[in-house]
Amino acid sequence: MSTRRSRTVAPVVLMAGLALLAGGVPAVGASEEGSYSIDEVGAPISAVNIRTAAMGAMPDGTPVVYAPTYGEPARLSVVQGETGELISVHDLGDKTTSNYTGLSPDGSAYAAGQTPGANLFRYDPATDDVTDLGAPVSGESNISRLTSFADDGTLYSGTYPSGHVFSYHPDRGFQDFGPIAEGEQYARSTAFDGEGTLYVGTGTNARLFELNVTTGARTEIALPAEYAGQQTYVNEMYYRDGLLFAFLSPAYAYVVYDTVAGEWRDSLTDVQASPITDVVDGTVYYVNRTPNDVFSYDLTSGETAQVTDLNQISLNSARGFGVLRLQDPEWPGSTIAGMGLTGRMWHYNIDTAEFRWVQTQASAGALKIAALGMGSDDNLYAAGYLTPGVMARIDVETLESEALAGPSQSQFIGTVDVEGGAPAMFIGGYSDAGVWRYDHTAEWSYPYNPIRLARLDSYDQERVLAMVGVGEHLAVTTLGPKGSMGGHLTILDPVTGSIRYSAEPVPGHAVASLHYEEIDGREVIVGGTTSNQLGVEHPDPEARFFIFDLETLTTDFVTMPRSGVTSISQILELPDERIWAFANDATILELDIERDGAGSYSIRTTEVASIFGEPRSAGQWAGSRLSMLDPDTVLGNAAGSVYTIDVATQEVEIVTEGNEATATGDGRFFFVRDTVVFRGTPEGWIAPDPDPEPEPTDPTTNYALADNGASAAASSTYGAYGPGQVIDGDTTSVTSRWISAADDVDPWLEIVFAEEAVVDTVSLYQYLNYELADYDISAQVDGDWVTVAEIRGNVAARTVHEFSAVSATALRLDGIASSDGRVRLFEVEVTCQASADCAGGEEPEAAPVTTAHYVGNNWVTVALSAEDGGSGIGGLEYRFDDGDWFSYTEPFSLKRSDRQLLEYRGTSPDGTAEETRCIAFEPGGGRVDVTVSPDYATCTN
Repeated sequence: MSTRRSRTVAPVVLMAGLALLAGGVPAVGASEEGSYSIDEVGAPISAVNIRTAAMGAMPDGTPVVYAPTYGEPARLSVVQGETGELISVHDLGDKTTSNYTGLSPDGSAYAAGQTPGANLFRYDPATDDVTDLGAPVSGESNISRLTSFADDGTLYSGTYPSGHVFSYHPDRGFQDFGPIAEGEQYARSTAFDGEGTLYVGTGTNARLFELNVTTGARTEIALPAEYAGQQTYVNEMYYRDGLLFAFLSPAYAYVVYDTVAGEWRDSLTDVQASPITDVVDGTVYYVNRTPNDVFSYDLTSGETAQVTDLNQISLNSARGFGVLRLQDPEWPGSTIAGMGLTGRMWHYNIDTAEFRWVQTQASAGALKIAALGMGSDDNLYAAGYLTPGVMARIDVETLESEALAGPSQSQFIGTVDVEGGAPAMFIGGYSDAGVWRYDHTAEWSYPYNPIRLARLDSYDQERVLAMVGVGEHLAVTTLGPKGSMGGHLTILDPVTGSIRYSAEPVPGHAVASLHYEEIDGREVIVGGTTSNQLGVEHPDPEARFFIFDLETLTTDFVTMPRSGVTSISQILELPDERIWAFANDATILELDIERDGAGSYSIRTTEVASIFGEPRSAGQWAGSRLSMLDPDTVLGNAAGSVYTIDVATQEVEIVTEGNEATATGDGRFFFVRDTVVFRGTPEGWIAPDPDPEPEPTDPTTNYALADNGASAAASSTYGAYGPGQVIDGDTTSVTSRWISAADDVDPWLEIVFAEEAVVDTVSLYQYLNYELADYDISAQVDGDWVTVAEIRGNVAARTVHEFSAVSATALRLDGIASSDGRVRLFEVEVTCQASADCAGGEEPEAAPVTTAHYVGNNWVTVALSAEDGGSGIGGLEYRFDDGDWFSYTEPFSLKRSDRQLLEYRGTSPDGTAEETRCIAFEPGGGRVDVTVSPDYATCTN
């Protein structure tokens, strides 16, 4: 019989979403549902959120931008293309999102309204009215881009999830051409040649087809060899004077096809997923990625050229991209224009090279909540789907919300316990599979707090599903890109983000849920998988339970829970240490885990509850939650319902409709319905006694602050970005930073303190995506520069470097390597955090330095001796395998074949401990007589 000891400290709580506009909506209503009262919090995330925009002219020549609102209610904003003023705004029926718009040759505009269903809407500028044209294809949930028109005003587009192609004409209505190809879910992009041929791009397997709109015949065009079979989407397509421009994702490339010659002509690489403009004097324009600028493409020669020199025209500032003819004579001819995600527009005149920004009055909307969860500060956090970089924080008592900048979409937000540190809130992103950590003891200052620890898209991952603490590490589960199978389990350091392991523990399956515990002294992860992924039919769809050994980093056991279950989306430990798991047929399974004497594992499952009394599809890989509402009650949501389970009787109560059920820890819970958050309170609930307020503490002195008398100098300066701006206390403003000159091959920064100070910590606030990869930090001690930190391979924007305390008068940073050779720093903080002498300002006392000696055969005798570091020897202590510490009084014996890890250290009379020393004993033959010096007994060796 095995011994199982739980290592889970607290259940993970999930969250997501936030608001761009100041302040959310407080509670506006209450109701009674079952044995719970329900308070409506409101829609906490509201923002201008423009995913695409169409540009052109109204029949009277007025420049116009048609901007859809990706929010509730779905709206079409008609914006004056020169001034940004709102001409009119129109609700799109009962739809909650709108992605795409298009401008017809007849002067009308179209918009796709989605959720529920997918309908096409037509705007008539003569009447300033919008007409709901209905669904192009019954049962489809998405309409693709609206960029393909015939001269007579016929619109061509596609759908999801059945990949249909359709057309619409005001006189003839809809025509459904059927699925473009068997098995393709997305008819993602279209381009019409004006003579009867429609080009159709697909996803999530990128393919290109030629469709004859008269006969319906279709022919596949092979993609260029260097991209074939490797891409997920043909995401955008545009036909320009005989050339077809097809954007491939994730290659970030426009490939150019000569439709007359029937061959691929060019490949424009490292470009944004923005449109190709209409032709201007034989040239089209597109948006580049590095640098973020407008480039031109000559249709005859194929030559490209950089047009702007701003490095500011990114995808999010060019969601809409096209050509306008403005009415101001100082902006003659054609003007390139872009509409940004937040409604900010820009103009660039081709003739005069004038550039300007224009803030428009495009309409905002409430955004759908993607996840909820409790933070380590006892506030509720929310994240939305495809936001313009916004989140929300909600006070669980007052129900007031505030806007926060954050990742554009988060699939996971939760508080996680990691051994050796206080509980912290982590955020899991999409589509970079980013892992972010928030320190609630400091001010929210995205992207520095929360700070991104890792980007798992470098491991070909797209979406974070779950996180849990595993000893001193963080375990993260992710899905691979759309159209692929599988996903990773990643083990990383929760402070530095360094990755210890990232791979598929069950090949071909993604890990959807995790539980951490100890079985017979071995630390393991118990996980549940999912075979469900967008754009792929899995050949082996049955979900798995598995056991992953954290010492060997290997999967030791895999089993199927039962036939028909394709996802295990949650695993929860109950207070009595039973383990429950949620299967996506809406049942709760109890796990009985054992390890026999030979080291083999087994997992037996028993169904303990059926949420709806019958199988029902719920939680393909995320969305279904389990947590403890109180010690006797489990809270969850599945298939659009919030429920509770009595732990003792397994009785299920369906409480209300909703998703993202999140327990607060005091017996209450929150949940969402699309864009709106609600709070549930049990009947007769009594608020727990509040925790006592902590004693106030003095703030730690930052010796690298101008207000504290510090001064700064640097090897060079770029423009107005001088060294004094890294000591002004501003950690986020782009106008307050030091940037070294482009020709400075050995950039350095020196900060002189007002007076000598004991320091042991340096914090750097770097510029996101332009971080220093390699650098050294030195402190000036007794007039000499002493290196205190050597950093290589850094990828983080916020870095904290701790070192043995020194009494210093200045600090120096030497930049060695970055993406472009420059150093970009917002702020440097130099403090004393951990040393016993931090408050004294005197030279810190040195701890003893310990030497170990062992002699014998398999059994060895170990003796410890210490050298006085200058403040005396208070004692020696030792322990085995991370166990309890023992005071050392005399030599002791151990058995080498037991493979024990011996740790030991000395302390000074004031309690200052030296660095812990380690010896890992291994089996071996023959007599040994070994003295281990301190330099060779560090625990990192």
